[in-house]
Amino acid sequence: MRITFTGDILCYQSQDRLCRKPDGSYDYSPIFERVKPIFEKSDYVIGSFETTCSGKRAGYTHDDTSFNTPDEFLRALKDAGFSLLTTANNHCLDRGEAGLLRTIQKIKENGMDYTGTRSLPEDPPYLVKDFEGTKVAFLAYTYGTNSSSNGNLIPCGKEYLVNLTRPQDMPNYRPLWKRIILGIIPKRLRPKKKRGILEDCVADYEVESKRNAELEKAMLENIRKSRLEADIVIMCLHSGGQFNSKVGAYTQHLFNIIAEAGADAIVCNHAHRVLPIYKQGKCIIASALGNFSFAPGEGYWVDGVNAEFSNIFHLEISDKAIKKYIVNVCKVSFNEIGLGITQMAEEDCPIMIAANHE
Repeated sequence: MRITFTGDILCYQSQDRLCRKPDGSYDYSPIFERVKPIFEKSDYVIGSFETTCSGKRAGYTHDDTSFNTPDEFLRALKDAGFSLLTTANNHCLDRGEAGLLRTIQKIKENGMDYTGTRSLPEDPPYLVKDFEGTKVAFLAYTYGTNSSSNGNLIPCGKEYLVNLTRPQDMPNYRPLWKRIILGIIPKRLRPKKKRGILEDCVADYEVESKRNAELEKAMLENIRKSRLEADIVIMCLHSGGQFNSKVGAYTQHLFNIIAEAGADAIVCNHAHRVLPIYKQGKCIIASALGNFSFAPGEGYWVDGVNAEFSNIFHLEISDKAIKKYIVNVCKVSFNEIGLGITQMAEEDCPIMIAANHE
């Protein structure tokens, strides 16, 4: 049996514009058509869904920090071969609670599984799938939800909505005068933010923070519970820096406690570049798989860090255990109309990997 994972699935304004048809609907299938044959060889395909499908009324994506994508994007993912979308990430509340709930609804309507966010408190905090007698548990957690910038805090009493490794940050509202000026100046005339390399999105001092203890304890308890229900436990984690060349202290701390709690594999995303895959004890850790779907040069992009490359990560399972991992290297490149297409990378790609690892 083969279970497959991809990096971050993003969708920018340029992707929306180039995939819009004359009748106003969207067709995103060209983005994934060249990697579809890879997925056809897998039994179950998991992607990190780093956008929302909150509906047209909520306003589609209009900048590179707050996402809402037309529903047709989910249809394209299903047609490409995706089986499960992890929804715990820093963009899951970009359109608030209503957007999060609608995203879950639309994923289900498109015939895919999800984990990481929940509609109701009685919904399970993780997913267990039975593959012909081998049970695999999938958990998904995020370090945060961009609450400091989008102001969308989880309502009191609805903490179940998102699986978090730490409490949400408090909103950092812009002063009124700055909001008025930004509202007047057209977007094309505003100074562009220059993105830099960030080792971790969470400060080092939070490694030992008692503030996070309650949520970490709940996460580890869910790993242990899922261990009792499943033969294999896989954590899909959303944590790390931005374009960083090594794992930051906070994310490494999460790797350590998750592996110690009994996870068989950790698949981490958020860094927007490829980071090492290695074993820590019995746990296989994929530190970051990179950008699977995005627009080169737009949004999450820093020159010189190979952000256009990503790994497709396969776990091969037999006798109710992970026996091998295999890696395909992919690249997002422009087609003739400028759309970012995910495809197999050239042989001379700069990403160094260990493939077919027993």
